Amino acid sequence: MNDILQFSLTQSFRKVKIKEVADVANLSTEAFCRYFKLRTGKTYTNFLNEVRVSNACKMLIEKEKSIQEICFETGFANLSHFNRTFKKITRKTPTRYVT
Repeated sequence: MNDILQFSLTQSFRKVKIKEVADVANLSTEAFCRYFKLRTGKTYTNFLNEVRVSNACKMLIEKEKSIQEICFETGFANLSHFNRTFKKITRKTPTRYVT
């Protein structure tokens, strides 16, 4: 599990495929998904999004970059998905989070 967490924290800025993480865990994709959900109570995708939003929160507090820049630097593919996921996790939009 430590290898999975370490991989996730260092690679969260880019598109991460479940197969890659499953390979880190030396499991098939299906077995990894079951294992991760059993251990954490959430899907790997939800966990990765939480890591990305956490990184985005830190960057928003620093106020050195725009929301759009933060969106892409934290690993989200588009701004609308970033905004939706950010609000789902923090219950605030990125703009409201800063103020």
